[in-house]
Amino acid sequence: MSRTLQFYRLLLLLALASIVSCARINANLEGGEKDEEPPELIEHKSTQNFQTRWKGTPIEIEFNEWVSLKNKGQIIVSPPLEKSPEIELKGRKLIVTLNEDEILKDSTTYVVNFGESIVDYTEGNPMTNLQYVFSTGPVIDSLSLSGKVIDALTNEPVPNINVQLYDDLSDSTLINNRPYYLAKTDEDGRYAFSNLKSDTFQLFALLDNNLNYKFDGGIELVGFLDSLIILDADSLKSNQYNLSVFSEEKVEVLDTRHHNSRNLRLAMSGKPEGYTLTCEQNPILLQEFLGDTLQVWFETALDTNSVVVYSIDDYIDTLSWRKPKEYIDSFRYVPSLSKKLPDCYPKDPLEFVFNNPIDSIDNTLIMLADTAGVEAVTTASFEGKKLRINSDNKSNEQYTITLLPGAVKDIFAQQNDTIKVSFLSKSSSQFSTINLEFTVRDTSSQYLFTLLDSSKSPVRTYTLTNGEVVVIKGLLPATYTATILKDDNGNGIWDTGSMLKKKYPESLKTLEVEKLRENWDIELKVDWDSL
Repeated sequence: MSRTLQFYRLLLLLALASIVSCARINANLEGGEKDEEPPELIEHKSTQNFQTRWKGTPIEIEFNEWVSLKNKGQIIVSPPLEKSPEIELKGRKLIVTLNEDEILKDSTTYVVNFGESIVDYTEGNPMTNLQYVFSTGPVIDSLSLSGKVIDALTNEPVPNINVQLYDDLSDSTLINNRPYYLAKTDEDGRYAFSNLKSDTFQLFALLDNNLNYKFDGGIELVGFLDSLIILDADSLKSNQYNLSVFSEEKVEVLDTRHHNSRNLRLAMSGKPEGYTLTCEQNPILLQEFLGDTLQVWFETALDTNSVVVYSIDDYIDTLSWRKPKEYIDSFRYVPSLSKKLPDCYPKDPLEFVFNNPIDSIDNTLIMLADTAGVEAVTTASFEGKKLRINSDNKSNEQYTITLLPGAVKDIFAQQNDTIKVSFLSKSSSQFSTINLEFTVRDTSSQYLFTLLDSSKSPVRTYTLTNGEVVVIKGLLPATYTATILKDDNGNGIWDTGSMLKKKYPESLKTLEVEKLRENWDIELKVDWDSL
């Protein structure tokens, strides 16, 4: 074959190869099979796992394809190292090199957990359950421990939170020491320790905001097990320990503003639970939380002798007094805070909410009439800012309710302007009923049942005792959830715990409620001990 013919044949082969290659690329671009497989470890090309008497040489892990590091923060070394190791990628190889100044513990098993940090380069498929285990001593420890972390207030799983295991059994170990073993929860709040030594441990969960592995108080979520964990060769292979986490943060007063001599507004660092507000000289008429502001109304005007004290546990703040400018908001009805009149169950009070506390009402200036002008009998009462109007209005009737000027007066002697609202009264068949039956073995505590709507706003609250049946009528068809609080101190609110005092927060459990439909009655049997 001549050289010219060989040259043209080579050109033809190169052209065909180019066409085939382009065809493959175009096939992928036009919807070829997507790679859904995670990277695979090539063991014989990687540093041997489960080594004993390890000397600190770099750990090299090779995969069957190019990989990326999605999040180095998911790589956890347990027991924690004093200095961060160097982690780098070279093609298909991941290399972990310990800092040259790192001093490893003697006769200790170390676990490098990579979480889901390693993904394939093209599709981002994560590799899971990859660990590198080595021991500085002659044996690899083999005990394990696992469980789940939930939020004590919401009962929801807590992802990406530290779970810390200590062989130091002192009361202040979480404050002063780094953990002996460390794990992180997954998206479902689950954690797992493996290759643990035989010993006695304390177990904690910590949302470590400043990454020092120590509890610094404040807003850091913390949870603890109130008993020691003893792991030995006779332990069960799967030791399960669940933790509830809470915040010890004390909500403080950031600023005090006197809107007028009967209205104090406190800017808060959060919504307080379990706080107390007192003023011996001026009894408190009403307290309410609006956003991050606590509004306080007094029965009489504050003066220079008035002392208002805010306290929660061991935090006490005597609020400063300064003469206000006596700015008084004009008295008005606030529809956005009032229950929609068509949503009122027949014969239930019609509710109007005002911007200032009510001081008096005149029933003769409140009228409810149907389309024919026939007036229904009404009586009214008030509490705080709420006006409640009772009537004998009928189902499926169009009504107009009118509040003439002077029907309602506030604590500043201001009166309402004319208020007129029309609505169609619903029938009882358009509502739902829950027949709640509650049982509990421990009858020494008070239990509070709260029904919540889809936005988690409270709809009804009841105090429960063992064997009690509560009929909850007049519920709009919707999907509800409920919480039940074991109110140990009987103050009507959820109280948080204390890590230092080894005090758990009050137990709060959540349950789903069957979706309610029109003219629907459901039986809801709740056994506290089985929730």
